[in-house]
Amino acid sequence: MRGRIKWFSTERGDVFITDERNEDHHFSVRDVVGSALPNGGESAEFDAGHSGRGAFARRVRVVAPAPGKSDQGRARDDRVVCGYCQRRMVPRLITHRGNVERTVCPFCTETYEDFTPDFPRLVLWILGIGVVLSVLSTLLGGR
Repeated sequence: MRGRIKWFSTERGDVFITDERNEDHHFSVRDVVGSALPNGGESAEFDAGHSGRGAFARRVRVVAPAPGKSDQGRARDDRVVCGYCQRRMVPRLITHRGNVERTVCPFCTETYEDFTPDFPRLVLWILGIGVVLSVLSTLLGGR
């Protein structure tokens, strides 16, 4: 069956589509086939069904952009996959005193990318080794 996307909620992922007979069908973004998510006004093909809650759509596929719009106006999907929880997300910036330190996953809070320079870590590591060697030489030299 063919229809036109009537309404899309990005917060809940709920979508309504109006078929050729002007009947509204509810579906979720999980029912969308392919990578194109619906916006509004786009033509789509779907399998119709009815339940106790009303008409619904399954296997929805966007087939044409809304009149007067093209796919170039579609928002980019800038999400990345978290290496820890495997969820698609937009990393959150963590700053300290105005400097960007790292980005984290908003779901599991694990570090996605670390921006702290390696130089201070190396300097601290060398100083730590120097302190340990100094303590050891003091202990061994005092015998």
